[in-house]
Amino acid sequence: MSPSPAPAIAFPLTPGDAVAAILVTPDRRFLMQHRDPVPHIWYPGAWGLFGGSIEPGESELEALRRELREEIALELGHATLFTRFRFDFGFADAGACTRSFYEVPIEAAVVPTLRLGEGRDMRLIAADQVLALSPIIGYDQFGLYLYLNRDRITAAPQHAP
Repeated sequence: MSPSPAPAIAFPLTPGDAVAAILVTPDRRFLMQHRDPVPHIWYPGAWGLFGGSIEPGESELEALRRELREEIALELGHATLFTRFRFDFGFADAGACTRSFYEVPIEAAVVPTLRLGEGRDMRLIAADQVLALSPIIGYDQFGLYLYLNRDRITAAPQHAP
């Protein structure tokens, strides 16, 4: 018996450069988005960081500013680049793209004033619970893991020849 053919994809996913905001309160809670369960987006129905695609001609910070305004009506204040991942989509003839993670401090008192423009929910999640959200976007989970464990990560020792 031969395997069933893969179902047709109504909305093909297109890789591209993107930004994400690690929105963190002084008491180390993270503002997370529960994404809409629609088939034409990456990771429908999953928990993840706020952010999205970089449009042509935009810088990373311009994209982050626009995405936070669109998604939660937040005017971006201070943002610091935390890390950047590079993904190779050569298997799909789509080349390479990046996802850049920015640390964005936010006061917990601001959260109730935000207006959710994309997604089905947003919630402040404690540091000791954020990595256990399910389902969670894989690269956002890894970005948060690195953020939470950055004090444990060091350069490999250099060995003399």
